[in-house]
Amino acid sequence: MNTSKISTRGGTTYHYKGRVPKPLHAIDSANGNDPSKLMQITLKTTDRAIALARKDIVDSWILNGRMGKVDFISSQEHYRQQL
Repeated sequence: MNTSKISTRGGTTYHYKGRVPKPLHAIDSANGNDPSKLMQITLKTTDRAIALARKDIVDSWILNGRMGKVDFISSQEHYRQQL
């Protein structure tokens, strides 16, 4: 798989940046996606450990053909929902 990375864009929130691997381009385009585009997804966390875990989730989603959507809620919102 191409090297994906997480980074902060001027702030403290982590973001994912990566591309679909060449062997999966046919599967990805069959699912209605454009495999040549650079994917940028916000991981909505300031904690590096959570960002790395969410990066693995996004990598698995890409390897499974990008079916459906991936969206994360912020850590504060998750905490408020548990109260």
